[in-house]
Amino acid sequence: MRKKLAIAVALLAVTIPLGIWHFKDRDPFDAPGQTWQIDLILAGYTLRLMDSGRYVSYHWCDICVPIEYKSGTWSKTGDVVTLTPESVGEKRRRYREQANGKCRYLVPLDPRIKTESPIDLALQPEAQHCRLER
Repeated sequence: MRKKLAIAVALLAVTIPLGIWHFKDRDPFDAPGQTWQIDLILAGYTLRLMDSGRYVSYHWCDICVPIEYKSGTWSKTGDVVTLTPESVGEKRRRYREQANGKCRYLVPLDPRIKTESPIDLALQPEAQHCRLER
């Protein structure tokens, strides 16, 4: 009887920490995937496309309210990346992946964006440091 109790306690001692580790909230920036970002003068936007088909994004600003994270699923058809948010009432967002020389960009495909060129608001992969030339 003591032996069975010792085995049960040992199994619980192993399975409980493993279960907590498996089900806890993990940092999405540690998950396999790719981070895209745009840095403006006092603000920016970061988008993490995880290999699992999920995404997380946030806007940041040096003088704004705290950062609000958004998440959902993403898919890619051809060169168009579509973000489908989890939040009710949020609209899908679409980006076209395009290259300019050796540099890659995600260019927003949103008719509400009023700028001379949508590529001005393009996201770049995190490790890429290209100067955007039109």
